[in-house]
Amino acid sequence: MRIIDNKKMMAVLLFTVLFFSMPLTSLAFNDLQKVPWAEDAINALHKQDIINGVNSEEFAPNRSITRAEATQLIVSANLNDETGAFDSNFSDVSDDYFYKEVIDTATAKGVITGYPDGTFRPTLSITRAEAAVIINNAFSINAGSIDRSFSDLKKGHWAEEAITNLTSNRLMNGYPDGTIRPGNEITRAEFAVMLKTVLEYKNGIMPEETESTYEEEVVRLTNIERANNGLAPLEMDAKLTEIAELKSADMRDNNYFAHTSPTYGSPFNMMNQFDIRYLVAAENIAAGQRTPEEVVNSWMNSEGHRANILREEITHIGVGYVEGGSYNTYWTQMFIKKAN
Repeated sequence: MRIIDNKKMMAVLLFTVLFFSMPLTSLAFNDLQKVPWAEDAINALHKQDIINGVNSEEFAPNRSITRAEATQLIVSANLNDETGAFDSNFSDVSDDYFYKEVIDTATAKGVITGYPDGTFRPTLSITRAEAAVIINNAFSINAGSIDRSFSDLKKGHWAEEAITNLTSNRLMNGYPDGTIRPGNEITRAEFAVMLKTVLEYKNGIMPEETESTYEEEVVRLTNIERANNGLAPLEMDAKLTEIAELKSADMRDNNYFAHTSPTYGSPFNMMNQFDIRYLVAAENIAAGQRTPEEVVNSWMNSEGHRANILREEITHIGVGYVEGGSYNTYWTQMFIKKAN
């Protein structure tokens, strides 16, 4: 097929691909274009002297945040006037350690604790569950009115109360497949967005209700196109969605844009690796589009992508959307007709 400067389209068996480059913008840190969804939060916290970059030019938004970094943010945001002479006495936090004072303060206030062996492990990355507990401890969030449950948050989980308090107030979100993924590491950008949302909440600004995630909206718009063409709607499959998310993240993290992944191989290979049973399978990918409407319109205006969306025999869909990388956004649609 034709190749046009900034638009590249190709068809490979059942696979189709669409790509748009995005203009760069001037930001406080030169790497915030990787996370346009977090730019406002990072800039706002930076202006309030709550958050800093890893140097004067870079924020490293997609790097996992460490226990020491998260502690500093919490103290800067909520405990800056409460530093004192308390000594936490962690064996791996020396008196001249850069984060010593904030660790002492947060420990004294019960925001964060060390480990049974007497260490703090300041350079260890924190998980989503740990982030929820730290934020909940620092801001004393009470349970809200929204009933949220997650398939991977078992009764009695050590972070259950904190996660429930945050999600029931829309201060923390789950994933389209009904999970919260408490064991996943949280990035510097993600933590910044959570912190800004909580600060606004404590100042009386309630988080807006999100009717659907970007991934769910892609499914909704896709099913509208199918209905307009007399076709049955596709069912969003949790496992297929997880795989589509992995594919989008793989493209971002390994800086490529293609159906064949250096990590997982072809879409067929990838589905097989994750035990997806299908009779028919197809994939659409895209990069650079900013909204679900934009990406679905792009796919529908491309013959190959449109054909995948309007395949009569497919029954299930998974959608993966991630932000960051060279082109800001990456999208994956995976389609299958399930095998019995």
